[in-house]
Amino acid sequence: GIIGFGRIGQILASYFHPMSQTKLLAYDPILPDEVKSNYSTVVDFVSLEELLKNADVVSIHVPLNKYTRNMISWEQLNMMKSGAYLVNVSRGGVVNEQDLIRALKQKVIRGAGLDVFAQEPIEEDSPLLEMENVILTPHTAALTDECVLRMATEGAKRVIDLMNGNEPEKIANPEVLKLEKWQQLKKRSAMEGK
Repeated sequence: GIIGFGRIGQILASYFHPMSQTKLLAYDPILPDEVKSNYSTVVDFVSLEELLKNADVVSIHVPLNKYTRNMISWEQLNMMKSGAYLVNVSRGGVVNEQDLIRALKQKVIRGAGLDVFAQEPIEEDSPLLEMENVILTPHTAALTDECVLRMATEGAKRVIDLMNGNEPEKIANPEVLKLEKWQQLKKRSAMEGK
């Protein structure tokens, strides 16, 4: 089952063969109906509870915000099949880590695969490091050669935009564009371009 059917959840679903005997389960309360209809042959969109109760593997792909923090805690872990696996590659705070540790120790679920943690890097004394039913990766999915090249290329494009006096397409702190320094650079670039 996939929790969060945005870009990454959709990519994951695309690997699921449309001729498979079993449909993939997905939960995303804000996904538009037209997107859901595009995947109707391979995905059943269900409630979070139904997904947790029926999925053999639960893979999480949501941002961390006030709605998703501790989205998976003791109550949700207890809804899962005892043979199920939980995979979290989104954000550490989405899963209540202490509840997950408890569920793994008590064999409420079979195991977990985690690329993200409540504290990153993972604390040296975390019980997760000693558990045989857990696979941990160091939250480096964005560090593939392709991703690093794309980040460098996008960064270079933004610098070129700035040097040409253009507002960058993607900016994390747009409030700086209102500062006097930016306005001066924009004017100077416009004059040099004439």
